[in-house]
Amino acid sequence: MSILLTNQKGFTLLNALLSLSIIILITPFLTISIQTITTIEPSTYQSKLEYHQVGFHMSFELYKAKEVILNGDSITFIRYNNDRITYEKYNNLLRRRVNSSGHEVIAYGVEYFKVARTAEQWLEFRLEFEDGEAFAIQLPYNN
Repeated sequence: MSILLTNQKGFTLLNALLSLSIIILITPFLTISIQTITTIEPSTYQSKLEYHQVGFHMSFELYKAKEVILNGDSITFIRYNNDRITYEKYNNLLRRRVNSSGHEVIAYGVEYFKVARTAEQWLEFRLEFEDGEAFAIQLPYNN
């Protein structure tokens, strides 16, 4: 007695060859893209991102502050709810603290951080990294 199967499911030789040819065509592009990704120097993109992040943080805090206290290598923003947000250099980091507690790292590899009033209406933030790259931003400030 023989049973005839009419509804067979599975891969045919044509499906297998098609899948194999797609993999063979994609493989050279994957190796090129992996080589490109590994040759990108992450430190330059990271430091540029840190520049923008520091600039964003400073402008945001300046916007929210009712008073600003400059201490040379640190700056304290006093908000309307009396929170004290301090940015300071700590070892080789630029950190943010709220009410003298916490330790939120804003930038790594910081060699130098200085805040100064350049004119009556401007604050200047200078940041230098250990790799020699420097960053400065001036923001308007109304007392």
